Amino acid sequence: MVLDRSYGLARGFDHYDDAVSDRFAAGDDGFAERTADRVVDAALAWLATADDRFFLWVHLFDPHASYDPPAPYADRYATPYLGEIAFADAQIGRLRAAIEARWPDDGTLTIVTSDHGESLGEHWESSHALTLYDATQRVPLAMSGPGLPRGQVVSSLVRLADVAPTVLALLGIEPAPGLDGADLRPLLDGSETEERLAYLETLVPHFDFEMSPLYGIRSQEFKYIRAPEPELYDMRRDPAEVHNLGALRIEAERLDHALSERLKGGRPIVASQIPDEQRKAQLESLGYVMDSQGPDGLALGEVGGLDPKRGVPLFTLGRRASRFIDAGRAPEALAMLREFEGNGPLVEIMRADAANHAGEFVAAEAFARSALASDEADSDALFFLAKALEGQQRLDEAAEHYAKVLALDPELAAPAVALGRLAEAKNDRGKARLYYSEALSGSDEAGWRLAALLLEDGDAETAERLLDQVAPEAQASLPAALRLVQAEMTAQRTSQALTRLEAALVAHPGDPNLRALERALSGSR
Repeated sequence: MVLDRSYGLARGFDHYDDAVSDRFAAGDDGFAERTADRVVDAALAWLATADDRFFLWVHLFDPHASYDPPAPYADRYATPYLGEIAFADAQIGRLRAAIEARWPDDGTLTIVTSDHGESLGEHWESSHALTLYDATQRVPLAMSGPGLPRGQVVSSLVRLADVAPTVLALLGIEPAPGLDGADLRPLLDGSETEERLAYLETLVPHFDFEMSPLYGIRSQEFKYIRAPEPELYDMRRDPAEVHNLGALRIEAERLDHALSERLKGGRPIVASQIPDEQRKAQLESLGYVMDSQGPDGLALGEVGGLDPKRGVPLFTLGRRASRFIDAGRAPEALAMLREFEGNGPLVEIMRADAANHAGEFVAAEAFARSALASDEADSDALFFLAKALEGQQRLDEAAEHYAKVLALDPELAAPAVALGRLAEAKNDRGKARLYYSEALSGSDEAGWRLAALLLEDGDAETAERLLDQVAPEAQASLPAALRLVQAEMTAQRTSQALTRLEAALVAHPGDPNLRALERALSGSR
């Protein structure tokens, strides 16, 4: 997905094969991806028609979340991530073997590298793009071919930006002016004299997570990260980057100055492209785009706002808690959030959400009110407070706070649906229908709740048309099944009620409310 030709990457290629079968679907963990064996198949097909002088770029995406290596790699390695690396490595070997079979004179220059690594939990980051630590920044670089010694290992700092000028030099081509990198050959013969500094940046925290961007500079010995709380690491003594030496050292000042020089004349940090909704969803599934906007007003090189070293643990914690909640394990999510050291508003909001799902409504109210002490107009905190009040049957107070959320953002569906529920509880069916109708475009719950009202009012035809637009999994949820079976019974549609009930009992066999409806239906037949 990230290599689609729409980003301009096809420029200069005679043939650019980005035809990826798109298995992405909304709500699915899958996304457009072509596995390494199929990519190499396509590369070999092209090589069969290639001239003796050719340039080929092959990108293998497999060692990227989500990790799902094929057999036998799935069983042979300790983790799926290692299995995917091994699978990709095997396919690189297959590609090289085919090239060497056709061009056996060792006249092919081959380079293998990667765009990033994966943190896999280091520094609280599960994947990449949110931090600048070596777990994601250090990547392999292997080169072979004419003009390169066999078996030599270079331990000096090198950069991906050095690859292009090195290739051009090995091919006897003058490099284009203004390239960021430098020829690597002086490192091979020991003639390197100038210090190489590697530039690092991530703007993902800024654009996608409302945190500060990060900028860094790396020397052979030190790494400096410009952040709201600057970081300096001695990479020889502390390769895991756990001991921040602080921003007051002379080395930090030197590297910060070098970083400023590197950033002079850089472009402002503004989004160059706004994806459409499907592309945005696909990129979001890869972790590259979230549905938010970063803080405004930061120039290139400027940092400010929530420091990712503080925000990433919160983000990771929130994702873990969400997975537990989605799996019906809200008490475990709440326990995890309670154990987390920190009581800022974001943590309190997450705790309020988990407590609501766990049925601990008094605790949820306390967490939400704690978050509102920092910002009384925080819509998330207001919403979770309203849910906690609704759970305590303090319905008038709940309605008041749901209305505040809706006033802050009239486009939100969830508070409108909640106000519909509360109106229904007071038997104000007209107001409930109005709220559900307003929320239809953004909520399946609004659809099945409105359909239930229509069934009870005798308008089964409209109700069924409405349910056709509701996702099957939403209709199969326990609250929806209970409400719709009750509505069918009220409408005296006994056969339809039985059909819904039987399906619900398969999905939720132990629910006592469904069993009570089963007994009621049995008595009515």
